[in-house]
Amino acid sequence: MDTTVTRAPTIDAAIDQALADARIVGAVVLVAQDGAIVYRRAAGLADRERNVPMREHAVFRLASLSKPLVTAAALRLVELGRIALSDPVTRYLPDFRPALASGEVPTITLRHLLTHTAGLSYGFMQPPDGSYAMAEEIERIARAGLAYPPGSQWAYSVSMDVMGAVLEAAEGRGLDAVMAEHVTGPLRLASMGFDLTAGQRETLAAAYADGKPAPLRIPDAGTRVHFPPGIPLYEGLAGIHLVPARVFDSASFRSSGAGMAGNAADMLAFIETLRTGGAPILTRATCRS
Repeated sequence: MDTTVTRAPTIDAAIDQALADARIVGAVVLVAQDGAIVYRRAAGLADRERNVPMREHAVFRLASLSKPLVTAAALRLVELGRIALSDPVTRYLPDFRPALASGEVPTITLRHLLTHTAGLSYGFMQPPDGSYAMAEEIERIARAGLAYPPGSQWAYSVSMDVMGAVLEAAEGRGLDAVMAEHVTGPLRLASMGFDLTAGQRETLAAAYADGKPAPLRIPDAGTRVHFPPGIPLYEGLAGIHLVPARVFDSASFRSSGAGMAGNAADMLAFIETLRTGGAPILTRATCRS
């Protein structure tokens, strides 16, 4: 008997407990084994304030789950020879020259961006509304400077946003089109993108942040999320703005680090593609490296 099926009551119990403890408002949970979905459940609410039940096809703001999707597009361009991981960022973004505290302007490569070793961080000079262009964002990141020399350490950062700008420059078109050609289109991930269709607006789950005694709804206009204590690189930083309404604004900055939306089935399809070797978007060699 399938072990996942036999464990379904345990999975159900874990979801039920998370809802009872008010750790989550709702969730879509899919479990696949050998390419087949063996457990599926939509639980709780997609919108607590309007009492909208969660549905399996609900669309979520993917936040940082945007990063692996855009990374796949970047690696495809590496395979096609259009970019190289050893390339300096300035080959594509000549004005992107963030400096260290000493004033030195070191070389940042595309590999640094993809591996979060570029010297960048989160918590920089980010406006609260999110309605700004790619060029503005990249200029702002450059002005914020570097927290450490590229390649010397690791820190979760805005580097994927810079990578998105690199992809736009390398391809001479918007990130939406790059993603559609190299990832979401070939995999038929119809729910995934930076903009919502009219139908998706009706299935979009509300955005919530951790809170006590229950998760707090994030206003459409946005809120600032603070970093947890004990992370030296982020000490003294004010946190980042989360702006749920940005997904409704087609003119907003295309954040390759946090700006996509999509449903659970499409995310699982993407993960399954990588698990089984990458075709049709990547080669097996790339997936293994």
